[in-house]
Amino acid sequence: MSKGINKPTEPDSERRKMKSYLRSVRREGGEVIMEGREVSPGYAATNAVREDGTGPYMMDCIYNDAGKIIQIRFDRVKKQ
Repeated sequence: MSKGINKPTEPDSERRKMKSYLRSVRREGGEVIMEGREVSPGYAATNAVREDGTGPYMMDCIYNDAGKIIQIRFDRVKKQ
């Protein structure tokens, strides 16, 4: 085993993918909303992707009439 090299865990990898995707949406003019307020892509990715691979949030994409994503919303999912 190599010293000093840490293989990223699966949740870390998923967080990076999510953050990258959310950054691209924001670059294109879209908003990232979590629980009703605008947040950074990093904040959303960190809170939406959990260690066990699940998240307490549901992600919805909001499109304009041309089919472009204008908003990504994360809303907390509560157990009934």
